[in-house]
Amino acid sequence: MLFGGVHHDTARRLTQPTTTYPEPMIATPTMQRTSSHELAKAASKRLKSTCYPSIRGLSCECDDRGVLYLRGRLSSYYQKQLAQEAVADLPGIVEIVNQAEVVSLTAPVAVSA
Repeated sequence: MLFGGVHHDTARRLTQPTTTYPEPMIATPTMQRTSSHELAKAASKRLKSTCYPSIRGLSCECDDRGVLYLRGRLSSYYQKQLAQEAVADLPGIVEIVNQAEVVSLTAPVAVSA
């Protein structure tokens, strides 16, 4: 049957709301967040698996919000970036604060005048 130029069933579908909402997520004991200590340990393990000794020597700390802090000394900005990328996909990490310091491996040579 036609309703205003539109088939009756089609008109009903167009006027009825079709929005559905997902079921609310209820936290259960099995859905616990990973502790900050466990996140830091996982990040440290990931860094220790790299082929760069200076990256393996970085320290990792994580706060209760999931913010991971990388600290230590590296010989290049490339290594600093590699270290950050190595831990970026760890579940539970919401932000990385890369405080690794880039330092020269050779001491500057003093020139006498």
